[in-house]
Amino acid sequence: MATLRYEGDPQSDDGGYFLVDPFEPGGDGCLDEPANQIGPWRGEAPLSGSCPMYARSGEPWSISGQPLGSPTPS
Repeated sequence: MATLRYEGDPQSDDGGYFLVDPFEPGGDGCLDEPANQIGPWRGEAPLSGSCPMYARSGEPWSISGQPLGSPTPS
């Protein structure tokens, strides 16, 4: 399980943009899009196997992973 956090952009009218998109080696998405958000945000997404991620953001963000079934960090 991945925990995703985006701090947002307090100087932006819409709070800033955060996109995380997973890709297989051939360029196809291997999972649903874990994040496509405007403004500060925190969420979780299941991740399985090895899957490269593309992240786009103008402000600080983080992704941390936990084995499935582990308690979620607060």
